[in-house]
Amino acid sequence: MDEDNLTEKANNNRVLKLAGVVALVIIIAATTAVLYSHYRQYIVDIGKTTSVYLANTIVKANIDLLYHDNVDSKLDINPADIDELNQRVVAVLDSLDILEVKIFDTEGKILYSNNSELIGKIDPINNGLDQALAGTANSILTSKNHLAELFNSASNTDHIETYVPIRNSVNTIIGVIDITTDISEFNELLIDRLSSSMLMLIAAYILALLLAYHMIAGRLRQRQENLEMWATTDALTGLFNRREILNLGHKEFSRYCRSTTPENPNEPFSLLMVDVDQHQEILNKHGHLSGDQVLQQVANHLKASLRGYNTMGRYGGETFMIILPDTDADDASQVGHRLLDAVRNESIITEGLLTHEITLSIGISVVKIGDTGFDDLMRRSDAALYLAKEGGADQVVLRP
Repeated sequence: MDEDNLTEKANNNRVLKLAGVVALVIIIAATTAVLYSHYRQYIVDIGKTTSVYLANTIVKANIDLLYHDNVDSKLDINPADIDELNQRVVAVLDSLDILEVKIFDTEGKILYSNNSELIGKIDPINNGLDQALAGTANSILTSKNHLAELFNSASNTDHIETYVPIRNSVNTIIGVIDITTDISEFNELLIDRLSSSMLMLIAAYILALLLAYHMIAGRLRQRQENLEMWATTDALTGLFNRREILNLGHKEFSRYCRSTTPENPNEPFSLLMVDVDQHQEILNKHGHLSGDQVLQQVANHLKASLRGYNTMGRYGGETFMIILPDTDADDASQVGHRLLDAVRNESIITEGLLTHEITLSIGISVVKIGDTGFDDLMRRSDAALYLAKEGGADQVVLRP
């Protein structure tokens, strides 16, 4: 009897241990599933934010090839422009984990894709596309199954497809841009962390997940920072690009207007348009490489001569734009002449050890009561720059 009791007790202990193990496995598995789902959704959300930003950047950067903006505008990509559009888009994709970019018209027809075989095809059943055409940007995590059936393509990668409406200047939806982002690297990293954590206690398991989470979040944030830097920086000089320097100029004008009244005027700010006088001649004589090297060195000299709170960007070609906060006409003129000297006193050396004597033409304007926008300063600075060039270059002209 005692032996039977001992056997029964031993069996009960084994059952309890087994039940405990099963319960622990169930708890870990359930926690794993919940956290895995949460982190996957987090990746989708970050991917959507990044892709929407990239989609809008691509559309704005290539608006001249996509459509002519007016009330009746619609997407109209000239076949002759496909190669140029593709070169621009591919230049962006090379630095990011982007698998595919597609641009649809309002009928669901693919007008452009970096996969040329898709151009002209129609995706008839696409909820993401339909939502975007209805006005809602959206992202879906997909294995590309229905695309494989439609386009005879295959992919064993996890990826996010983000559909973003394309709108014209009157806010009418005229198409959709689809960004497909490869997230396999992040997904595999997450699965590895989850699998190894199954053998640990729940506390250790959650800690490992949090470490994985922060690792993934950090890498995604880094990717987003790289994208934002690409969208705001001129690749040649490292300065702000045209779009960003104009954006900063409009913000500076708004700041000035908020704190200024006719009775209590704020300290003005000034705008300098700076042109490299010999750049076109160097291009014609020595080629684009020498011309680029001149712009890079001039940009470095200008930057070194400015204060930390001044803002400088490349406006286009050989022209730079400099915003001087809290600077009146006299101080702006002094800055302009300091920049002339900074470049005039330095020999610019380019490919083949060629030495160039470089001068600048500078047009200056100062904000004033009655200006309706930053464009007013740009027009006056541009006119002043024209006078400086016509007057023989190597000089500063002020049109306050």
